[in-house]
Amino acid sequence: MTLDLSRSTDLEINLAATVLRELDAVASRTGVDFLVVGATARNMLAHSITGATPERATHDVDIAVGVADWDEVWQLGSMFGAQDRHSHRIAIGGIPVDIIPCGAIEAADRTVAWPGDFTMNTLGFREAFGSAETVLLPGQLVVRIPSIAAQVLLKLVAWFDRHWTSTKDAVDLRTMLEWSDTAQLLEELYESHFGLVEMYDYDTALAGAHRIGNAIAALLGVPELAQVRAMVQDPPLQVRLARDMRGVFDRSHERLIALTRGIGEREPRLSTDSGTSDR
Repeated sequence: MTLDLSRSTDLEINLAATVLRELDAVASRTGVDFLVVGATARNMLAHSITGATPERATHDVDIAVGVADWDEVWQLGSMFGAQDRHSHRIAIGGIPVDIIPCGAIEAADRTVAWPGDFTMNTLGFREAFGSAETVLLPGQLVVRIPSIAAQVLLKLVAWFDRHWTSTKDAVDLRTMLEWSDTAQLLEELYESHFGLVEMYDYDTALAGAHRIGNAIAALLGVPELAQVRAMVQDPPLQVRLARDMRGVFDRSHERLIALTRGIGEREPRLSTDSGTSDR
């Protein structure tokens, strides 16, 4: 199903469409496979589900690209005027665009060593490619973004990696979990996952979080699922994350427990092939 935002008048959606149109033209010519991620993807998903603007605005665009090495990142960046051979940030129309490499460039532990001393955990990006949603933007531009399950997964990994310095990933995570029983997601919950609604005594917020947990587990292979379970099943980390979500603590904690139950009860994927290019 394509999420139709072609008639959106939201300023951020239209600004992103302008940037992505230029990026898409270059990517199409060079065969680069990209996925819109980060806050821009969050905004697109928010507008398609709720029609509302998230509480945190964004002023840049993040994309994930399937590449074999940093030379391929450089080749894309150089087409937009990047001067540094190891640059992962470009600008299109004055708007910063961050390039996040994934795919064959990743080490066996699902990390990417960035130029310098920084190592990024890219768990979730390959999986996001394989389960991506298509979005129709103003100007009839079609791009792909991570599904809600993939976006929650990416936020969990990001929070785990940098929760000592930032709570923004936890705030985004709370927002996404609050979508889980909203609009068409609530309809789908009753139509296709009514057993969860009954299991949680018609508390659709918890049933929806559990459903997302199931969907996350279905994205992951055996080692990746073990890594994510280690993150979410640690009680002290659950409490820390619930506090960082900045909502009502008890409710946030309940949602996390339901999400964790959903992740814990599903079997992993038989294959970790994500569908993205591993050139």
